[in-house]
Amino acid sequence: MGCGSVPGDGTLGAAEQLEVVPTLPGAYQDFYAGVAAALAGDAPAPVDPWDALAVLEVIEAATRSAADHSVVELSRSSRAGR
Repeated sequence: MGCGSVPGDGTLGAAEQLEVVPTLPGAYQDFYAGVAAALAGDAPAPVDPWDALAVLEVIEAATRSAADHSVVELSRSSRAGR
């Protein structure tokens, strides 16, 4: 899973300048080991919560942009709590 060409590969670019980018293998076991260590108080969270919030804002903006066929401005509010 997560490796190879077809249907998991990504596409970057616009119009006639599209490029297929292969999906790289993940290391989910390392991520969840980091989550367990963070919950036990032995390490910081493997993903900064503010970064996770920023990613959600990008996904929501992309969804709105695709639905409305418009440019959606991103706020910088997710970084304000740092």
